Amino acid sequence: MKNSWTGGETARALESPEENLAVAVHRSEPGAFERLIERFERPLYGYAHGILQNAFDAQEVVQDAMMRAHRALTRQYDEARCAALALRPWLFRTVRNLCLNKRRSKRHQLEQPLTDFNDGRMGPFVHLGSRCCRSTRAS
Repeated sequence: MKNSWTGGETARALESPEENLAVAVHRSEPGAFERLIERFERPLYGYAHGILQNAFDAQEVVQDAMMRAHRALTRQYDEARCAALALRPWLFRTVRNLCLNKRRSKRHQLEQPLTDFNDGRMGPFVHLGSRCCRSTRAS
């Protein structure tokens, strides 16, 4: 069964045949990137939020994906590659990979031990020992 992900009739219905957004962005046509953002920002955000379960991180990932898309379409890809690009699956794959990277980096940050943390203050579990007693004896 073909759908919008595999390039069936639904995919053709989503994008008007006279406009290829990837090629328009590549050519730097006025308003092309804004149209790309209008068309894909909301579904990409919903997808990212579903993976990350965090609104701020989802916004950050979508913004990063849009910046990467702009860079790739305007600088890295030639016009023939942009014309052949399945834009929707490419954007969703980019967002998925960025979400997985974000989750992986957050998990790595949480796994770091707190033994290296020392801000120079005494914590609640530090035994004061005789230092406390010396200050009271000297008085």
